[in-house]
Amino acid sequence: MGWWLGLGERSKRLLMALALVLLAAAVFSQVAGFKFINYDDQAYVFENPMVRQGLTWQGARWAFGSTMMHFYAPIASLSHMVDCQLFGLNPGAHHLVSLGFHMANTILLFALLWVLTAAPWRAWFVAALFAVHPMHVEAVTWIAERKELLSTLFGFAALLAYVRYVRRPSLPRYVLMAGFLLLSLLCKPMLVTLPCLMLLLDIWPLRRLPWPPLGGKPASETEPGGWRRWLASLWPLVREKVPLFVLIAVVSLVTYWLNASAGTINLSSVLPLHIRLANALYAYGQYLSKFLVPVGLSLFYPHPGSHMPWGMVAASGLLLLLMTAAVIRLGQRRPYLAVGWFWFLGTLVPVLGLIQVGSLQSYADRYTYFAFTGLFVALVWTVADWAGERARRREVAAACGVVILAAMAFQAHAYASKWRDTESIFLHAREVAGKPNFLIEGQLGLNRYWGHGDIPGAKALMKNAISLNPGSWSNWAGMGFILLQEGKLPEAEACLRQSVINGGDKDYTTLMNLGKCLFSQGKYEEADPFLLAAQELSPGAEGPRRYLVDGLMRRGRYAEAEVFIGRVLALNPMNLGSLAQRAACEAAMGRGGEAEEMLQRALQHGGDTPRAQLTLVYALLECPDTPKALLAQVETLADQASARLGPGDKEALDYLAWAKERNGKPEEAARLRDRARLLSSDMPTAKGHSDLF
Repeated sequence: MGWWLGLGERSKRLLMALALVLLAAAVFSQVAGFKFINYDDQAYVFENPMVRQGLTWQGARWAFGSTMMHFYAPIASLSHMVDCQLFGLNPGAHHLVSLGFHMANTILLFALLWVLTAAPWRAWFVAALFAVHPMHVEAVTWIAERKELLSTLFGFAALLAYVRYVRRPSLPRYVLMAGFLLLSLLCKPMLVTLPCLMLLLDIWPLRRLPWPPLGGKPASETEPGGWRRWLASLWPLVREKVPLFVLIAVVSLVTYWLNASAGTINLSSVLPLHIRLANALYAYGQYLSKFLVPVGLSLFYPHPGSHMPWGMVAASGLLLLLMTAAVIRLGQRRPYLAVGWFWFLGTLVPVLGLIQVGSLQSYADRYTYFAFTGLFVALVWTVADWAGERARRREVAAACGVVILAAMAFQAHAYASKWRDTESIFLHAREVAGKPNFLIEGQLGLNRYWGHGDIPGAKALMKNAISLNPGSWSNWAGMGFILLQEGKLPEAEACLRQSVINGGDKDYTTLMNLGKCLFSQGKYEEADPFLLAAQELSPGAEGPRRYLVDGLMRRGRYAEAEVFIGRVLALNPMNLGSLAQRAACEAAMGRGGEAEEMLQRALQHGGDTPRAQLTLVYALLECPDTPKALLAQVETLADQASARLGPGDKEALDYLAWAKERNGKPEEAARLRDRARLLSSDMPTAKGHSDLF
C-alpha cells in the first residue's frame, strides 16, 4: 500500500475513477452486440422520421414542441438525433453511447460524494454499487431510457454545482446550478424533487441546517421555541431555492399542457385514489426487496388494479413506518441514515402512479436509477461507521463489500444479456411473470412477425393478448398491422378502428396504418382525417403526406394536392418524391411546361439513379390524368431503370409493366408481370411506394 499512499490526490481520483469505468464495462460492454427492441425504441429512434434524419433545425423544433410517449424530453430526443447523425441506425453504437452516459453518471456520483464528504473510499463504494446494481440494467440497456441516463447526468451535475455555490455563493454559480436542473428536466421531468434533496443535503453533509432529531444539537433546540428557531433557520434556505421551484413549476405546466393537448392524459381511465395509494405502498416494498435481493427483474410489472395484494400492501406500509421511525431516531447520531432514506422515498414520489400517465404498470426498475443512491449512501456509511478504526472490522467490511459487488456485477451481467433483442427480453418477462400477460404476449406476437415472418404464430399470440385485455389499444393495433401486411384489409380496418376507440387515437403508427388501410380500399374521404392526424403528430413523416396527396390526385383535387406538396418543398426544395408529384399535378392540370420543368429538376437533383427513377415513375403513373405525352417519357424512365437494375429486380419489372399498361400495351405488360411473378415475392409491388419516395 506504500505506493498508494505516495500518490497525489489527483492521481488517486483518476485511478479510482478508472476502476469504476472498468467495473461498468465488465458488466455492460456486451451491449455493443445488442439490437433495438420493438418496445418504445421504434417510437424514439428507428421508426421516428424526425430522429432518423439526424440533427436538423426541423427536428429540433419538433423536439421542443411535442411530447414523446407521455414525456416532455427534448434533450433526450436531440441525443438520439445526434446518434443517428453519427452512426445511422447501428444499434450497437447507440447502446455504447448509453453505456458512456452510465459511466459518466458513475464518475459524477463518485466526485459529488467525495466533494461533499471528503470520504473517498465510501464515495467509491457507493458509486460502484450504482454502477453494477441489477436494478439499473434497464436504464442502461434500453435505448428508449436514454432520457433516464441524461436526466440523472444533469441531476448529479446540478448537485455538484449546488455544492460549489454553497461554499462560495455567487450569481453565476447559481445560474449554472439552475441551468443543469433545467437540462435534467428537459431530458425527463423526473427530478422535480431535486430542490428538496438539496435541503436534505443542507442537513447532512453540508450542515447548514440544524435539526433537533438528527444532529445531536443542544437541548435548547428541543425545548419550547426550539422548533421556531429551527424554522427560522430553514426559511432562508427555502427562499434561496424558490427560483428552482418556480423553474420546476413552469416545466411541469408545459409538460402537462403538451400532454393534455396531445390527449395522452385520460382522466376517465384513472384508477381510484385508494388503489393508487395502495399501489404506491406496494411499489415501495418491491423496490426495497429488490434493492437487497435483485432477482425476478422484468421490463414490465403489470398493475394489479382492483386485485391488489392487500397483505403485501399492509406489510409494505408497516415496513415504511418502522423504517422511517428508526432512521429518525438513529439519525440523532447518524444523520446520513435519514438523508439517504428520504432521498429514496422522495425522489420516487413522481413515479409512484399517484398521477396516472402512460402505461398501466405497478412499478419499474428504471425509476430506481437515481433514487437508490440514497440507500447506497445510508448502507455504505452505516457499515463504515460500524467498522470505525478497528482493523479487524475494516477487513470484514471490505471483504463483504467485494463479495457484494461481485455478486451484484454477476447478476447484472446475466440480466443485461436478456436485453440483447426483443424476443429474449419478452420471453424473460413471460418467465418472470409466471402467467400470461397482455403486454408481453402482444409484443411477442409482433416480434414473431418481424423476427420470423411467422404470420399464423404472430396472429395466435395477438389473439391471446387481446383476450387477456380487450381494452388495450396497442394489441388491437398490432393485430391490425399484421392483417394489413397480410392483405386482409376489412379485417385490418376493424382492428385498427377498435384500437383508435380504445385510446390509440394519439399514436402515429396506428393512425398511419388505419389511413393506409382505408386508402388501399379506395376510401379516400375516410382516410383523410387519420392521415392528417398522423401528419400532425409527426410533421416530418413522409408517409401521411404521400397518401394524402395520392388520394387527392386520384379524386382529381390537384389544387389541394399542390398545397401539401408545397409545404414539403418549402422545407426541402429537393425532395424527390414531392417534385415528382408536383410534376404529375402540373401535367394533370394542363401545365405541360411546368410539369416538364419539375421533372427535369427531379432528374437533375438525385433522379438519375435507378431507384430514384422508379420514384418518379410511380408518382406520374399514380396520377390518373397524366397526359399521354408525359406517359411516354415515364415508360422510357422505367425502361432505363429496369435495364440498370437487371432482369432480377421485381420492383423494376412491376413498374415497367404498369407503364406499358398505361401506354396501351397490355400484351407487353402481361409478359413483364409473368416474369415478375417468378421472382421473389418479398419485393414491393408496383402499386407500392419506392423506398426513396
